[in-house]
Amino acid sequence: MSPYSFSKTITYIFAALLIVNCSSSSLTNNRTSENKKIFIHKPDIDYSFNLFPKEINLILTDKSTYQQQVSEGFITNYFYYKKNNYFTPKINITNIRLDKENPSCSQEINPSFFTVLIVTEKINEIPKNCNDLIKKIFGIQILTKEAIKFNNSRLSVFEVKKGKKRIIAEFAKKEGKERAIIFEEGNEEDLKELTNLWISLNGKVLESKTIQERKKSQLLPSSLLINESKNRSKKLQKITKKVISNIPRSRQDSDLLFLSTKLPNARNLKPSLEYNYGEKLSVYFIPKWRDKEDYQIKELDLEGVIFIDMPWILGLEESMALSKSVQKNRGFAIGYDSYELFLLASNRKSSEYFGLTGKISFSKSKILRKEILIRVSNGELIPLGY
Repeated sequence: MSPYSFSKTITYIFAALLIVNCSSSSLTNNRTSENKKIFIHKPDIDYSFNLFPKEINLILTDKSTYQQQVSEGFITNYFYYKKNNYFTPKINITNIRLDKENPSCSQEINPSFFTVLIVTEKINEIPKNCNDLIKKIFGIQILTKEAIKFNNSRLSVFEVKKGKKRIIAEFAKKEGKERAIIFEEGNEEDLKELTNLWISLNGKVLESKTIQERKKSQLLPSSLLINESKNRSKKLQKITKKVISNIPRSRQDSDLLFLSTKLPNARNLKPSLEYNYGEKLSVYFIPKWRDKEDYQIKELDLEGVIFIDMPWILGLEESMALSKSVQKNRGFAIGYDSYELFLLASNRKSSEYFGLTGKISFSKSKILRKEILIRVSNGELIPLGY
């Protein structure tokens, strides 16, 4: 059974979160009507609640804080529809363990109920009793972090993982960029993935490096060939025996920098790029995901940067607002959208939803999600679309 009871969770969420229905947030007041469609808002659908399931399963596969945040988002959206549409299905929250050494799959789970299965860990081999259960259930499997999908055609897949590198790479290509420098905070495999992606789009990679904490200060001077420029100046002074006033010159053969790292690193590296005479390089930022990622009202250190992320993390709300007590973490956004997907699946019609995690398209049990592209201009986060 769940480590925290359904009633306790409901009470906690109801006390902590206030859902209000409003026409727009302050962030959208200055936007044109054409841009409003990119913000978070409820689906433009008349749900047939009287035909929807009266009882559903919410299954969690670990006891982490992250999965608790997912369940909080799920229950928060439940309360939205309870308040505004009086729709109150019974939710059976259950925790199962899929590790091979100590598996636990509750026999109390009724596979005949619509199920939302939240998976965060990579599971290579499912214990037999758990596998039998997973084969019986139907609904949606929510895959995030390292999770891989279960082989069950009756479970639609909603995958919410770190920023889609292909989307931002294709956008850079559309802007006419070709010759890239790549910095990747992950491992060599992550670096290879991004490098091969850019090459597959007919781009050229002039240099690619992993970001190492102890060598971070020399990352840009080395890649922009600033040290070589300084050495040339020293040699010239030695030959002429004169003091030469010289401004180091960065390399001129690159037109973009891919920066795949955490937000604090991006804030440090972008100003450092300008300090090292690389201000002509266009910067495309792919944020690494953490449980909490706070963007500032004015992101002056990211001026000119283009990046991709969840609308919820960016604060792009339109037709609904949540209490300030709600933390803008990714787990909450995933849970909130998961409940909406339960409603969309129950409605059995093709539809679009501009959710907390991005633009979601639902059609014939297939779920596609796109994160939003952002350009930082005068410190403000300007949406470019999906």
